[in-house]
This record gives sequence, structure tokens and C-alpha cells, in this order.
Amino acid sequence: MPDEKWPGWDKLSNEVKRVIYHATKIANNANRTTANAAHIMQALTHLCPNEVLNIVDKVSLNEINRKLKDQLLANQDLYSYNQILDDAYFQSENGVIKLDLLIKSTASTCGFRIKKTEPKTSSDTPDLEDLELPIEPEFETEMKPSAQVSDFLKKFGRDLTELASSGKLHPIIGRDREINLVIETLCRVFKRNPLLVGPAGVGKTAIVDGLTQKIISNQVPGALQGKRIFELNTASMLGGTKYRGEFEERVTQILQEIKASDLILFIDEFHSIIGAGQTEGSTLDVTTILLPALARGEISCIGATTDTYYHKYITKNSALERRFQPIRIPELPASETLNMLKQLVPIKFEKPQKLKIDANVYSQIIDLSQRYMRNRYFPDKAIDIIDHAVGRAVRQGKKTITLEDIKEQIGSLTGLPIGKLEDELRNKLQGLTAYLKSRILGQDHIIDMVVDIIWPKTLGADLHPQRPNGVFLFAGPTGVGKTEFAKALSEFMFGSQKKLIRIDMSEFSEPHAVAKLLGAPFGYHGVEEGSPILNEIEEKPFSILLLDEMEKAHREIHKLFLQVFDSGVLTDTYRRHTYFSDVIIIMTSNISIERDHSIGFLSDETDRGVRDQLMKYFPAEFINRIDYIGVFNSISSETAEKIVTRSIIPQVKQKWQGKGMDLIFSNEAIKLIIKKGFSKKWGARNLERTVDELINTPLAKFMPEKDSNKRRKIDIRVKQDTLEFIEIKDLF
Repeated sequence: MPDEKWPGWDKLSNEVKRVIYHATKIANNANRTTANAAHIMQALTHLCPNEVLNIVDKVSLNEINRKLKDQLLANQDLYSYNQILDDAYFQSENGVIKLDLLIKSTASTCGFRIKKTEPKTSSDTPDLEDLELPIEPEFETEMKPSAQVSDFLKKFGRDLTELASSGKLHPIIGRDREINLVIETLCRVFKRNPLLVGPAGVGKTAIVDGLTQKIISNQVPGALQGKRIFELNTASMLGGTKYRGEFEERVTQILQEIKASDLILFIDEFHSIIGAGQTEGSTLDVTTILLPALARGEISCIGATTDTYYHKYITKNSALERRFQPIRIPELPASETLNMLKQLVPIKFEKPQKLKIDANVYSQIIDLSQRYMRNRYFPDKAIDIIDHAVGRAVRQGKKTITLEDIKEQIGSLTGLPIGKLEDELRNKLQGLTAYLKSRILGQDHIIDMVVDIIWPKTLGADLHPQRPNGVFLFAGPTGVGKTEFAKALSEFMFGSQKKLIRIDMSEFSEPHAVAKLLGAPFGYHGVEEGSPILNEIEEKPFSILLLDEMEKAHREIHKLFLQVFDSGVLTDTYRRHTYFSDVIIIMTSNISIERDHSIGFLSDETDRGVRDQLMKYFPAEFINRIDYIGVFNSISSETAEKIVTRSIIPQVKQKWQGKGMDLIFSNEAIKLIIKKGFSKKWGARNLERTVDELINTPLAKFMPEKDSNKRRKIDIRVKQDTLEFIEIKDLF
């Protein structure tokens, strides 16, 4: 409320008081402590545009508003509202400041010319002050158009024009192009029904709010001036209808009211009206009742829906689709979203909650949300992060929101440890090489190359951040550590193998297996469930995807993964995007490569032999998109000894310790295991089978009884080319 200490406050007409209230609200929204002449002029153009045009000479409302914005941006030294009222009071004849005096005084101060002839006034129309209308702080600041929304209609929706007039709609920043397209569609002779189509969160409903605000400020063509926009709630229409015909009667009456009041109908989630109110044995629903009115052009309707539901419901109803003009609403660009945050946050978040948000937070919100929230869209995800952070700050009693608060909030929204991935991971990567070499023996040449590729990609320092964090093809004989490499990498990067997604590609050997990867086609059962594989990737965006025996997959599957390797995204049959930007993809293959050599980009002629062998199984463009092709060496006897002593024997000891048995291996026993299990053809898996045969099966006979607490010590020795198990008895 403005400062009522002005000496002549009781000398203001009700119209003038209303203008001053609105000017103060405009000033507050702009973080100004006091309204000045430009704010008053803005309020005048909003509330009484016709009176302004009758007094100001040779200028349009758009020109007035443009000049006022320039004055405010330039911070020109304009009169305060107290000075304007002083000037108007000095010119008044009977000591009462009326609207025309306020317009003249404000327009002159702002540099506009006043017409020489006085505007005509009607003596038949009483002044508002003569009606003794009460003035309260919470009143509607905008002049209402002639059409009104009846009490009956208000039961089933919202009058957006009324909400905009009282300042209850959020200010719309940007989207001028889309709003103008809606205006053009509404001004057409035929097909005056725009349908906003776009992903959830891009601001389809906000565009309608922006249109409403343009209408109340007369920034629309004459055909739309004075129009009201009414938002219909489909659920409210259904509520309380018990008997057959009652719902149809209600919908018909709603449409008659809308037609009589010349309202623009807005239906959010437009697809929800298809089938709404339909009963068993009848095809009558909302669309059936709505279509005739749309076909005759009796009403204008704005709809909003997503791409998925548009193709699922709207396109199948050709009569309904033909009545609407689809307008595609793309995601708001990052630069425009950043500009929106800078203007919106101080007004809607900082000032009401009395908080301070660091200025460097805005750009970080854009960058972090682009990286970690790829399945959501601007501006919704950026505003949502701010909103959650503000809510948490209010709960905790904090007065400042920092970058760490934003990172923590994004982490809670996505389930990802943002701070760990960005800060701790940099230090953790330094130990990756040593860890892998301790787990994967005899393949040091591959480990060095893989780590060098993963390092910059994981930290976001590569040239193509949209691509996966590494695409690798591991070829070589079975049992040399290809799958174990993926398990070890998952345990080191994410602390466990839960982030390892393994797919046996032999299950994708048929052409129709594409449906397993992309989900069921439209019209088939399960299409809404999507692909289980892509759903798991979406749940674990930071993970390792292991494609085992990739050469056994069908060529159509290879073609699908081309776009994954190149652009890092795959679209299922339900038109949902799954992003692989933070996934490490490891493919394994048992293709027999003649040379024990590892290749990267195949830049020299000596490596072309390996490429030629792989091209028998994979397309050339497929191979060209792989970051690194590693050919694993067959294990040697020295490597086999290390695998047994460093990996298999410790695992066996740990397993049997949990069952009450302590194992002691002699050197001869270990050598016998290596002798019987070593095989270049079958690799480490044959060593594990040998351990099962020579140790685990016989040891089962020595297993203590279930209820026994006594531990047993077993000495494992060699006797006649086999293992002997001797229990060591305690002497005391």
C-alpha cells in the first residue's frame, strides 16, 4: 500500500487511488521502494488505456510502454508519486484529484504531449467517488472487460483474466514468438483453436498466462481486446454426476455459457477430455459434445498436451485433430532460461521469503541441470531446483542459498552424489590404474589406454560431452578378464556392482529383438511400459553398460547403437529419450584375433588386419565410433599363477572361513591347481572350475555340523597327483 501520509490522500478519487495502488505494486515487483511517474503511467495504460489515448497526443500504447521501459532502464530521475499528486492537486479546481488530471500531470512529466482539445466527459455517468465504493488493499487492479465469467462456470474452472488482473499469475519472460503464434491463430477466420504441443515442463501453460497478461494490458489486436480466458477443469465436470445424461447436460450448459460470454476456453492436459464421461455402451464424451461447437466456430479453444499424448490420442481422432492448429513448443534455450532466472528469482523467491541467492548460482543451475537432469526440460527443471532449495532454506532457517546448497538439492532430486562425482572423483581417478592392474592381470596395455580415455570424459573435459563416457570393444579368447574388467571398473567408480548393467547380446540375435531394446511398438501390449533396459539406464544414468558377446547381436541392433555411440541418446517407441552421456559402454567379443595387439583409432597400416577381421561381424561405421578396441592377451602360466594366488585362493579361504573352516594351502597344492587348471584356450574360468573340482567338492565332507561352534583347521597337501585334506587337531 502506498504511503498515506501524503497530505491530500483523502482528496483522491477512487479511480486515482486504484491507479496509485497498482503503480506501487509495479514498483515493488521491480524492487523499487517508491513508485515514480513512469510506474504511474504504466498503471494508467493498464487500467484505463482509452482515457490515456484520449488525452495523450499522437502516440500508441505500445509506444508509451516502450518509452516508459527505456526511462526505467536508464534510471532517469523522474518525479515520485507524491510529487505527481502535488502537481495534479495544484491544477484541480475543487480540490479533488480526478483521473484526467492525474493522466495529464503524469504524461507531461514522462515527456508525452497533451492534446489541445479536452476529452469529452459524460455527465450522465457518476464518478466512482459519488458511489462511495470502499477501497481495500486487496482489490483487482485491472479494468475488467465487458464479458464476465458466471458463477456457474467458476464451479468448473478458473478465470485466468481475473487472476491476471489481481496479479496472481507469474510474470512471463520470453516466449514472445510462441505467444504471437497463439494470437495469430485466435485471430484467424477458421480453425481458431491453437493446440500447444511440447514436452512436460517447457512452459505451455505459462504461454497461456502470458497471453492473458497481454490481453489485460491491451497488447493484442482489436479482435482479442476485452476477451477473457477461462480454464476448464475436466475433473470438476465429472464430479457429482451420478445419473446417465447428467454429465452431458452439464457439459452442454458449460459450452452454452462460454459461447454466450464470448470467452476463450483453455483446457490444460487436453488429451484428458478424450473419453471423459463416456459410459458403457455409449461413445458420447466431452469431445463429441465439443466438436460441433468447434466446427461451427462458435467458440475458440486453446489446448495443451505433450507430444506423446498428442500422437497417442489426438492424431487418432481425425475430426478433433482437424479442428486444431498444433503449435510446437520447444524447450526454452539455456540462455533464455538464465535470463528468466535473473529476473524471476528476485521477485518470486528472494523478496517474499526474505532470502538472498548468490548471483553465481544461476549459471551453475543451468550447467548442472543440463548435465544431471537430461530427462527434464527448461525452464521447469531450473525453477524447480530453485524452488526446492528455497523450501529447504526456509525449513532450516537459512537466509542465503549458495552453490553447495544447489548441488545438494540437485543430488536429492536425481539421487546422484553430485559433490562426490565432481570433487572426490577427481582424486579417486588417480588410483584407478593401480586398482585395475591389481584385479585384471596380464592386460596392463589395455588398462592404461582405458583409463586415459575415461579420465577426461568422466570429468566433463572432452570435446563431445553428449557422447558416452567411453565406448570400448574388448576382444579376445574366453576367460582372460573382459567381463571382470567391467565388474572391477564398476566397483571402483561406484562402490559396488549395482551400477553394472549387463546384457547378454545373444538374446538379440533376431531382427524382431529390436522391440526388446526400444519397447513394444504402438498398438501392442506393453507399449506404455517402455523398454526394461532403457528404463534401467534412466534409473542409473551414471553406470557401466556391459554388452556381452556383441558380435552375436543382429545387425539392426548394431545400427541402433550407432546413434548411442555418436549422440548419446536413444528414443524408444513411446518417444521417450534415454541419455547415455554419463554411461561407460563396454562390449565384449570372443572373436579370435590372430595378433595380440591393442588398437585405438587404427591410424597405421599394421592395425588394419585387426579391423578387417572385426568388419566381418560389425559395420564399418560401427567400428569407427568406438573409442578404443582392446585385444586381450591369452593368459600365460605366470599370469595364471598370479590369478590363483592373488584372487582365487583368497576367495576360497574367505568362503570357507564363513562356514567354520580355516584352510592352509601348501605350495605344492597351489602348483597342482595351476598345473591342472591352466589353459590358454579356456583362460581363468578353467582355473575356477579346477578349484571347484579339487577343493570345494571334497571340502564339503569336512563341513562342521550346523549347530557346532567349533572351528576346524584343514591342511591341504599333495598326494599322488591329487589334493589331500588333513584336519589339524589342537594339542590342548
